[in-house]
Amino acid sequence: FSKLNFINATIKNGDSIQSKMDIVVQNKSPYKLSIDSIYFKVSLNKEVLIEEFVPLYLIQKRYQVDTIKLPIDLSRKKLRAILARLKGNDSTNLDIHCYAIYNTFLGRIKLNYEKSIHIPVPVPPQIKVVKVERKKFNMSDKILSATIQLKIINVGKNIDLQLQHIHYSMEIGHTLSSEGDVDKLVSIKPESITALEIPVDIKVDRPLKAIVEILTDHDQTNYILHLKAEMIEHMVDKSSQTPIPVEIEATGGIELKK
Repeated sequence: FSKLNFINATIKNGDSIQSKMDIVVQNKSPYKLSIDSIYFKVSLNKEVLIEEFVPLYLIQKRYQVDTIKLPIDLSRKKLRAILARLKGNDSTNLDIHCYAIYNTFLGRIKLNYEKSIHIPVPVPPQIKVVKVERKKFNMSDKILSATIQLKIINVGKNIDLQLQHIHYSMEIGHTLSSEGDVDKLVSIKPESITALEIPVDIKVDRPLKAIVEILTDHDQTNYILHLKAEMIEHMVDKSSQTPIPVEIEATGGIELKK
């Protein structure tokens, strides 16, 4: 009677992951049909990630094709827990089970759709700050020009990683802070390390204290670096995947070198 296709689901940031899943329903019969409701379940590594039952009351003329947007509300905590249990694995299965309930002159009919997709396990890269090196200090603007040298480590064995749309914020001790965007696509091969140098303008909240600490070699301090980016995964010899939002935090101690 009909054809049901899963198209895609786009993940967005938020306290929970709220988005829309597109499916295509096609009435292949020569008469009008009514779709009462749709049920869908998405499992990652055999664990249920999304499960929804959505009333539709959609009327389709003969041979009509419709794209339906179904709501998704996913627990970020649950997703992270599943990914944590997948640690050490490069790939897993994403299983999709869906059915639509049709009202026809023959009564209610259920149409099933199932698909299993082999996907890489999202493994955020490790970020380490090698050093922060100062270039010059503008006393009037209270801006310290510097470079942050990062080491990005891809621990995956079979997955190429790309980071794009990178936004960073950094707090250094109690006197320095910086925030900005990196206009660069960063690629990291499997089981490899990539160096990234970010030129930054660091706002100095207490310039005299910072200058004294640098000049007297008391400029060893702690930092917190927070990165937000979109991560694209490429299984080796396979096509790329949809970008995944990632957040990475790195902490440690640094010295503002003279």
